[in-house]
Amino acid sequence: MRNYEIGIKSQWLDNRLRFNATAYHMKWSDIQFTTLVPNVVFFVSGNAGSAVDNGGEFDLSFRPTEHWTLSLKGAYIDAHLTQSFCVGGPCGTAGVFWHAPSGTELAFAPKEKGSFIARYEFPWSSTVQGHAQVSTSFTGSSWSTMFLETRGPQPSYSLTNARLGATWGHWALDLYCENAFDKCAVLFINRADYDFYQGDQFGRETIARPRTVGITLSYRK
Repeated sequence: MRNYEIGIKSQWLDNRLRFNATAYHMKWSDIQFTTLVPNVVFFVSGNAGSAVDNGGEFDLSFRPTEHWTLSLKGAYIDAHLTQSFCVGGPCGTAGVFWHAPSGTELAFAPKEKGSFIARYEFPWSSTVQGHAQVSTSFTGSSWSTMFLETRGPQPSYSLTNARLGATWGHWALDLYCENAFDKCAVLFINRADYDFYQGDQFGRETIARPRTVGITLSYRK
């Protein structure tokens, strides 16, 4: 793997504003993959051809007051094969049962990702420090595998979390809510498992945990 990268790290307004950004060009050779062999109940791992990953990312953090912190992050990824790869024989021959031609997008590589966090810190009392935070993240659509015969589109999704807490001395107490809007976000579509080859055309879906509310109490030395 070869990675070429250029970026900037900066701080402004007496360090209340921070901005970092990076652009990169990555070249892969013999990328690894793991898949299930048709009609056989075991997985194999191997090396595919070459690929390229062009992208950029940034993070922005701003403290407008001593109580507020706002953070924004984003990334763009364009990752695809630059060499055709086939399983079962050389590309273009009759023995090939899976193929991924040059230009095919890599699996689990959404083109867009981003997140936003708003955090407010305040005193509950003279000895207890409080905080409230809301965060949301976005993940763009992607493919479940690079092979055209078995891949499935994984839709984009966004998740929102909230947290309210307090710290005093060595102790910390947090009330949290994950997936606040109870979205049924599909994190992974497995269309290369045994069920798929037994006639289940949809495979198995792994979804985000439903809305979860809880309390954590921790002690730090």
